[in-house]
Amino acid sequence: MPNCQEVEILQTYLNGSNSKNEVRVRQRGLNGNYVFTKTTKRGSDDPKKRVEIEKRISKDEYLKALMDACPGASPIRKTRFCILRRESGQYLEIDIYPTSSRYAILEVEFASADNEVVAPEFIKIVKEVTDDKAYRNIHIAFNGNRLPE
Repeated sequence: MPNCQEVEILQTYLNGSNSKNEVRVRQRGLNGNYVFTKTTKRGSDDPKKRVEIEKRISKDEYLKALMDACPGASPIRKTRFCILRRESGQYLEIDIYPTSSRYAILEVEFASADNEVVAPEFIKIVKEVTDDKAYRNIHIAFNGNRLPE
């Protein structure tokens, strides 16, 4: 598929993470070539908007941060397909979880909050989960890395 990139992601939530504020570290890449980041997300009054601060870190910083992993939260492993749709100005992320053979999560990012979601024709939308906290990664991590069925 044109304008599509596949990456492997392993993300781990750190102590102090909860449903309003999240701190995680992530390994992202493919075939042994990885980038490491630390991300802090804070909730806002609008559930569709969150403040996200992402910082690139070294592999050593990533490994050290893993020692502060949140008890009870499984690391999330997923394959992400990143698609840039130039015609609609949308950036799509399709996350495939190894624990679910039936479903994936589609995230759409816009330049403006006024844009409308236009799913590619090859994707069948089963359920809108934007406002469903059970589909947020932190909840998936606390659910044994399983998507709600």
